[in-house]
Amino acid sequence: MAKTLTAILLICLLAFTSCKKSPDPGGSWTFQGGTYDVAGCNAGGGGTLNASNINNTNTYSYGTIGLNFYQALPTAAGTFKVVKYPPAANQVAITTMNQYQVNYASTGGNGTETVNVTVASNGFVSASGSGIEMLNASGGTDSSTLSFNITQTQ
Repeated sequence: MAKTLTAILLICLLAFTSCKKSPDPGGSWTFQGGTYDVAGCNAGGGGTLNASNINNTNTYSYGTIGLNFYQALPTAAGTFKVVKYPPAANQVAITTMNQYQVNYASTGGNGTETVNVTVASNGFVSASGSGIEMLNASGGTDSSTLSFNITQTQ
């Protein structure tokens, strides 16, 4: 009986210690020298995947990223070409807003930039890309590169 209780206790201990919640289940992105941990990532209408790091402590300094796919979110894994808005089939246009609330948009990178997409069994989309050129869309002329690995959380 003592051996059985000890075994059950060890199994329970192993189960609880191996089930740690990830600090950023929605992933993160890096833009203009800042790293943003996703607080929420959801599907928007018309084929958009939107992520934000907004929480109770950064309501005036948060950032956002939006991936705009053609008509609907992907339903199968694939590689999508990054373009200026609007995207066509097998393409994605990206927008982001930095901590200063300046909007940036993907340039298309001369056709060399891509985003990799996977789709989980629950239909949630994950996307990643790196070195994606973003141009100031708020009237400025500056640009910066974007890298991200985000996962739909709702």
